[in-house]
Amino acid sequence: MSVRENLLEHINSCSHIFTKWYFEPSTNQLEIVVQEAKIQKNTQNKSSSKNEALDKLMQNSIPIEVRIGYREFRILFDSYIVYSVINESFANGQPHEDTSKKIQIYDKSAFLDFVAKATFATSNYPGPYLHYYIVCEDHIFDVASCKPPKITCGLVTRSI
Repeated sequence: MSVRENLLEHINSCSHIFTKWYFEPSTNQLEIVVQEAKIQKNTQNKSSSKNEALDKLMQNSIPIEVRIGYREFRILFDSYIVYSVINESFANGQPHEDTSKKIQIYDKSAFLDFVAKATFATSNYPGPYLHYYIVCEDHIFDVASCKPPKITCGLVTRSI
């Protein structure tokens, strides 16, 4: 197993991930930083929103949080053809999606159909490309790229 495959497995082993940030560090590069989050079983949610119905609902909820010492992953695409970011609340998901995997790779998808219609990218130029589907608790990332991302892993060192 390659280092990249090993890091993909580490990300996919997370129960939950949240987006820390995403940006373009250079022209046509994309960096996505995600942080592992876990259910905090011994924590009660103490909501005081002044909305009685919401407070009652939140009273029995259990938070999912990022904490210092949890894993943080930097996912860097050196180049991409297209990417999109969707607010998770509005995402339809992928047909036959394996929701246990936080990063999925497709060679056929509705997103790749969109790329074929919206761009002149082909397997000849710039070359064969794949759909990288990254599922966070707060965002869904769709990236079409010829090259797999570089992934590094560290630890969360401070709370946001």
